[in-house]
Amino acid sequence: MLEALDLAQYFSTVTISTEVGVAKPEGGIFEVALRKHQCLALQAWHVGDSLSEDYRAARSAGLRGILIDRGN
Repeated sequence: MLEALDLAQYFSTVTISTEVGVAKPEGGIFEVALRKHQCLALQAWHVGDSLSEDYRAARSAGLRGILIDRGN
């Protein structure tokens, strides 16, 4: 997806739920990504288009959630 959108160059790694065995909205997916980058939750953002699985899940894990509104 990142390559198709010409965004891959901006990411050094990607955490994929099927590879780590935990999916959103479970907080474990965020914990894996934070450990991978040795980053605190308060230093991280999660951007997505689902209110519950992206925005709220990220906020519950302590990250800044950013919601993309594709309707507008």
